[in-house]
Amino acid sequence: MTIATSAVSDRSHSVPLMAALAALVVFSALQYWAFVIAGRFEYPMDDVYIHLAMADGIAAGGYGVNAGEFASAASSPLYPFLLAPFSGFEVQRYIPLLINTLALVASAVLWARIVVDALGRTGAGFVVAVLGLIALNLPQLAITGMEHTLHILATLAVVRGIQLLGDRDQVSVLLIAGTILGPIIRFEALAISVAAALFVIFDGRRRLGVLLGVASVLPVAGFMFFLATLGLDALPNSVLTKLGAGPTVDAGAVEALVAKIAFKLRGLAPIGFLLLLFLAVVNLLNARAGIDRRLVLVLAAASFAGIGHLAFGQFGWMDRYEIYILVFLASMLVVAAGRLESARRQMLLVGLVAAMAICAAQYVSNTTRSWVYAPRGISLQHQQMSRFAKEYVQAPVAVNDLGLVAWRNQNYVLDLWGLASSEALQTRRSRPKPGWGQALVERAQVDLVMIYDSWLADAVAANWVRLGSLEISQPMGDLIFDPVTFYATRPEAQADLTEKLEAFVPTLPQGARFEYASAD
Repeated sequence: MTIATSAVSDRSHSVPLMAALAALVVFSALQYWAFVIAGRFEYPMDDVYIHLAMADGIAAGGYGVNAGEFASAASSPLYPFLLAPFSGFEVQRYIPLLINTLALVASAVLWARIVVDALGRTGAGFVVAVLGLIALNLPQLAITGMEHTLHILATLAVVRGIQLLGDRDQVSVLLIAGTILGPIIRFEALAISVAAALFVIFDGRRRLGVLLGVASVLPVAGFMFFLATLGLDALPNSVLTKLGAGPTVDAGAVEALVAKIAFKLRGLAPIGFLLLLFLAVVNLLNARAGIDRRLVLVLAAASFAGIGHLAFGQFGWMDRYEIYILVFLASMLVVAAGRLESARRQMLLVGLVAAMAICAAQYVSNTTRSWVYAPRGISLQHQQMSRFAKEYVQAPVAVNDLGLVAWRNQNYVLDLWGLASSEALQTRRSRPKPGWGQALVERAQVDLVMIYDSWLADAVAANWVRLGSLEISQPMGDLIFDPVTFYATRPEAQADLTEKLEAFVPTLPQGARFEYASAD
């Protein structure tokens, strides 16, 4: 068995370079557009700061967002640990941007290598290589500052490894690294890692396949054990929250699963995903009649992972949760196309380009209509909540959007949504009586609550005093749901908080205003 650390063709450096440049140009254009709209650099999601707050907790020797309290608020096991070495430095805020930029470039290069090796330096190969990842939303995904671009990089590493194994009979470091690291970046990658392990097993390397499968599961199992030793649930709270997303269905297991799948398949991107999955399954059925065993294995692995995401995965949430499986399906179909005869290859490529175009139609629309404005919304809403909590209140507060308020806050932050509080999450999901937030704020000694009423209206206790709401003007993106309502949790705290608001409100930037509650 040969371990290949590099298997690139000198003749095809130009296409990966152009793919990386194209991705960087679109990424930079989106960043500049968002910067101009917001008037400053900001991420389009508050969630980035959850990772940064967790990183600070890790650097301090704990695991959570509040000193002395364990919490699994981050969606990725690995990502906060990558940010932890920069805790306390001003540059830490920009490390997610740097990581995403580097991962985007590496992903574009890997994607182009896969395409060029499969399709050659043809016109179709050039179009798919240079425009493919742009159509599949990679530049917009990278501006989120989250771990998803690293997830894409691990996914493409797996595909490239499968391609090298099938075409050159080489076991690449890319295959090993992508299979093992993917699930510890995001749990959904387990589907791809298992598919890769099965590919290796059925390709005749049973021992290696089993080792890869076990090695991909062990870090996840170790992380879950780590959480359990801290007295936390085995899955992060953010994962548990997402598992509850979708319609509540009082029906049998099959009916409930069908209803949840139907709930996910809304919009153009899921249609593109279904087309990719359809192409994989149809070509798999056709390939079974042939003699190319590795073609069958490639298509089977793609179909396995695609069906798994259809049943258990998510779509949407700033167009980020489905991208890894779209990239996996598309790149595996490219690998399959390279093993097909000319006529079937052309048919597959037409379907592949059509699926990517369908996805691109939604992603371009969503990005230009909403996501590019989201940094402005975060700057005008979450950043102002953070300033008020840290500079004026300087005491424990409660919120439903955790990140910016918690990051580098020396005082306790109670997360009523539950990402950083298992008690709040369990309470919220147990259909509690109205006013359930009272017991939590009393224990945390919180006088100020800043929440979306549409999210947590039932948490508001009868004795809470509404102080007013932080409102921002359009455009702000779809991630800003409502004005943020400010409450005093004790009538005795109203006067002090009002005085602090009166000092704070004149400092609000243009586009944000505070509407005081009427006296009656």
